[in-house]
Parts: sequence; structure tokens; C-alpha cells
Amino acid sequence: MIPNFIINIIVFFISISPFTLTGALLDVKISESWMQTVDKYNSKQKQEFILGVLMNNIQFLDEIPILRETEKNVSLKQIFSTDDPFEAGSRFFHYIAEKREKTLQKWGVEEMIGVIPKNHLKVFISFLEDEVIYSKLLSGKASSYLSGISEGEILTGVRVEKLAIWHGVLYKFFSEKPSSSIMSLQKDKRLNFPISEESVQFWKTALIFYSQNKKIIEYVMDLQEEFEKAYEIFSLKHLNSR
Repeated sequence: MIPNFIINIIVFFISISPFTLTGALLDVKISESWMQTVDKYNSKQKQEFILGVLMNNIQFLDEIPILRETEKNVSLKQIFSTDDPFEAGSRFFHYIAEKREKTLQKWGVEEMIGVIPKNHLKVFISFLEDEVIYSKLLSGKASSYLSGISEGEILTGVRVEKLAIWHGVLYKFFSEKPSSSIMSLQKDKRLNFPISEESVQFWKTALIFYSQNKKIIEYVMDLQEEFEKAYEIFSLKHLNSR
């Protein structure tokens, strides 16, 4: 357990929109595996797909409205059949969210973490997932998708200046483990960051602590395996006959 003196420094967190960039690194990893399975995208289309996934979290920036309502019960078949790669990526984001929620419930992860207020628990867990899987190799690959603003991003109607800021924020997030990047991200006044300045040090400590928890690591590994199983089933049903 986290020592009592650390728990005692918890303060109330500020309330914000539930949309954040948390889980972005894991989203990229899961998305890459899907694109490898279906083998239908060229390099430019892969970038569009990934940026479509990440764009769902742009409400992390200040003054950005909700671009799209949550899409329920999205299937891999629907995603595969979506011709536009950016739109397919956007739909894939919702697919990830639903499968992640089911796996969270199966493992009882929220019950394992009793030191984070409930209204920020899912945000913390998403940060924690990225903390567990972080590697220089993965973060470098994720950053490579940010080399340019995509057509799909522009067509959302968000100003190019805001999109450029968004790419910069993601690059910063991918450059370090979340336990390190949250310190600088919290100070960025352009962001709707989910935790207060007084709380960021506690989150840093908690992320490092829980990322070494055996059950948490097993959960993150199982979460990735759940997606791989789904891809394999889809491939057997829909791709082997191609």
C-alpha cells in the first residue's frame, strides 16, 4: 500500500470535461496491431487512421467543443468497411473505449486503486496503462504520426493553429512516461488538465507506485491480449477468404 503520509497529501481535484489525452500511447499500440492485421492501409492512410483515433481527445485543449458523440457497439467489421481511414480511426477509438471498459470491470481495477477520487479514477487508470507500456521505441513510433496535420483533422473544422498545438501536446506526452509528462502538461495553460497543481506530485508518485503492481501489469497485458484475440477472430471470419 502507498504510505499514509503520501495519502494524507491528497487534495480535492478540479472538475473538468471528462475528455483527456490519457491512454493515447496504448491507443496507438492497439491501433497499429489492428492495421497490421487488416493490411489495407499505406503509410499516409496509417497516419490518417492514428490521427483519427487521437482526435477524439482533442477536447483536452481549451475552447475545443465535442466533435463527435460517443458511438456505441462499434464492430471491427464496421471499422473495416469504413473507407475513409481518418473516419475509421475515429470509430476505432470508440471500439477501444468499450472493450477497455469491459476489461476494467472484469479485473476490478477501480477497486485496486483506492487513493484516487472516483470522478478522476478512469483518467488516472488510462494514464497508468500508458505508464506500464511506455518504451522509447513505442513513444518514438507514436510521435512519428504527428509529422503533419492530416486532411481528416482539417475537415473537422478545428483551426489549423489549434491542430498544431494539439500535435505539440501529443508529442510532449509521447516523449516521456506519464509520471514525468504530467508535471509539464499541468502547467500548460492551453490545456484542460484534469488535476490541480497541488495534486500533480501525488499523481506522479501514485503512477510510479501502481505501475509496479503485479495485478495492474497483468491487467494491462490482458487488455492487449483481448484486442489481439478479437483481431484473430475477425481475421478468421472475414479476411482469410480474401
